[in-house]
Amino acid sequence: MNKKYKLQTAGALLMMLCLLLSACSTAPKLAKASPGTHSAPASDELYLELGGQEGIQAISHRFIKMIAANRHVRARFEKTDIGRFDRMFNEHICFLSGGPCTYTGDTMAKTHGGMNIQSSEFNQMTASLMQAMDAEKVPVTTQNKLLAILARMRPEIIKQ
Repeated sequence: MNKKYKLQTAGALLMMLCLLLSACSTAPKLAKASPGTHSAPASDELYLELGGQEGIQAISHRFIKMIAANRHVRARFEKTDIGRFDRMFNEHICFLSGGPCTYTGDTMAKTHGGMNIQSSEFNQMTASLMQAMDAEKVPVTTQNKLLAILARMRPEIIKQ
């Protein structure tokens, strides 16, 4: 089995896991929101489990390094303002995890519109985020909670 096939297979399995986890009761319940927006959970439990703002910043910085090292997705970021990406990613994760942040960025559909992002690229980004969380010693159960929230945004990102 070649390496590319193994990565695609692993990515597909990861995505299936994320989608399954989104239905699990361990994921924080989000308030109903209009299409293209996401509400913060009622509790700051996940935010605290991620290490608060300091922990989220560490994950974000590590994630950016993982993206830069990932030959499958780094080209997508060649024209990206990495400082803005870092700020918006921090804000979004803080907001989605129940932290005190307000997400000021665009919807995922607007941000990714016209990019035609493929499932394999989404899977690679998910793998990079998981590696970043592993490196920051985020427990798997906490990772799963965050991934379950992020998996809900997949339709707004893929092939837009």
